[in-house]
Amino acid sequence: MSTVFLDRILRPIDEALNIQGLPLTIYLILVSGATFVLTLILSSITSVNKHRSRGFWSSLSNTTIAIVLINIVLLLVGISLSVNAFHYSSLAVFSMLIIPISLYALAVTKTNNNKNTGLRTLALILAMLTIFVFGSRDLINGVEEQETTSDMINIVINGYFRWSTHGSHYDLAPLDAILKVMLSYITADTIFSPILASVMYTCYGLATFLLVYVSVKSVAGSFSYALAITLLAMLSYPYSPLLGLSTPPAPHAHLLAVAALTFVMRSLLGYRAFTLSDYFVMIPLVLASLLMHPSSLGLVLYLALLVLWLAYRKDLAKHRYVLSVLVLSLIIYFGKVMYTAFATGFANYIQLLWDYVVNAFREREIATIATRNPGYSGLPRVCLTGFATLLGYLAGLALPILIKTLKRRQLSVVEQIFILSLVFYGAFGLASLLTGLGGVSQSRIVLNGAQPYMELALALYLATLVPKQGKSYILIPLLISVLATLISPNALPQNYTIPMAGKAVTINDHIIAYSFTGLIDKYFFMQLYSTCGDTGRIIAFQERGDVSYGLDSTMATVYYFIAPRAVSAKSYWDSCIMAIYASPKDIDGYTINRVFDAWIYGFYVYVRV
Repeated sequence: MSTVFLDRILRPIDEALNIQGLPLTIYLILVSGATFVLTLILSSITSVNKHRSRGFWSSLSNTTIAIVLINIVLLLVGISLSVNAFHYSSLAVFSMLIIPISLYALAVTKTNNNKNTGLRTLALILAMLTIFVFGSRDLINGVEEQETTSDMINIVINGYFRWSTHGSHYDLAPLDAILKVMLSYITADTIFSPILASVMYTCYGLATFLLVYVSVKSVAGSFSYALAITLLAMLSYPYSPLLGLSTPPAPHAHLLAVAALTFVMRSLLGYRAFTLSDYFVMIPLVLASLLMHPSSLGLVLYLALLVLWLAYRKDLAKHRYVLSVLVLSLIIYFGKVMYTAFATGFANYIQLLWDYVVNAFREREIATIATRNPGYSGLPRVCLTGFATLLGYLAGLALPILIKTLKRRQLSVVEQIFILSLVFYGAFGLASLLTGLGGVSQSRIVLNGAQPYMELALALYLATLVPKQGKSYILIPLLISVLATLISPNALPQNYTIPMAGKAVTINDHIIAYSFTGLIDKYFFMQLYSTCGDTGRIIAFQERGDVSYGLDSTMATVYYFIAPRAVSAKSYWDSCIMAIYASPKDIDGYTINRVFDAWIYGFYVYVRV
């Protein structure tokens, strides 16, 4: 199969619609507005199911079985063709894009009888395959090597965890790295194994999906609808943690937080009592989530919001377990802050965020928006549609609830939770937007703290609309949102030509980096580090090809020099380590030696004369 470069394929659509000239901010606002209007229109339409004959449902069920079965076969063949190809095959991309169509067909098909066991089985297989696709990107690249690999290397070489070479705010317990090392010892595999990584990351996603599905099923009462809406909600935005399964640790932390919240939500909605056994399940999930990534602070804030809401409703005494979980979360997070450098880093981040906000209000024109990855601004607008569709959809769902509130009609508990979550999400979204308008966007970091909780609330709220109120058409904008998300570079990073942080290292890059770095004399490297690159630098340049993949030589540096303590760097983010890979601004005083020809890369040693 030929390589699929989506930014090239989708550019003619931009040209045909004449939207490439639109400022990115304006385009996203227009998309969000169009989705908002579509959602309002479709929310007013009620499907009439009760008058349809049994023959109609039998025919629809057979059609859905055929769609889902075809989707499963295409996914299996497409992913098989993509393994070790460094990108998804054309067939894999096509099979992924029809996942939301299969889910919508499943949602509108009745499965509440014993004759639908075949469809149930196929639906579960499709769900597991979908999660596997996003948990197994390392299989496509042939190796797992990314930021948290540094902590795995640190543990393997030293035999224990001293501190994080990934970042000082991970010092307490990088649980994803620790688990990967433990599994590698158990299976006698390496920490770079893509198979082990894919199994581990898929399990993260599958466990959370099943817990959310059980909660949605309690509300909806329909197997097919609950499964479809759960997956659609969890794939609805480019920053959805399920999409980022292969990029730890933030997505894993948020998935574990959502898994813990499902126990709270089912009790809040009255579908089961919160028992002592729930505490024993929740505590490890909350502990792992809060220790794994700093942005899981969102869990603490969301729990605090739920406590305030319960206090306002005078139901806090009835749901004291929410307060107990909040107190536990605060203790855990406070311990993390005290042990690590999180407090300093968080203060610096807040100052940076404030500077962006101030800059945003000082700007006279706000038609342009800075993206966290500079390459995004040059992409066809169609590729970035997924960043706006869900926002318009949520606004369209919220408006009827707000009108209901203005008419002084009583809101249900699930409606109140949805609005509460939307306010929480909106606050984070506004902060994200202001950073983009005022400087370098921190949208991913900001929205990571709110996105998963909005998805959970969305799935629970939609469970009250269909099949109970016959609002199946309301899922169409969500289907469109998932389709737009799946063509974004966040979902298919291997199939974009732009250089981007999300493009993982391939087995070729891994071999090149370790082969070359292993040839560097230890004392020469120590000299370069001690002078912070002033006496010389080691630099890798891409010399061939038009698609840039991450070289990730910093992990080889951790393996050979940082973890063994050959240099005094505590992290691969050390400015002197990074300076070794940066080209000097003035090269007149250096002798340049090309010492390694590596596939599309060339390695050079710059030595000061």
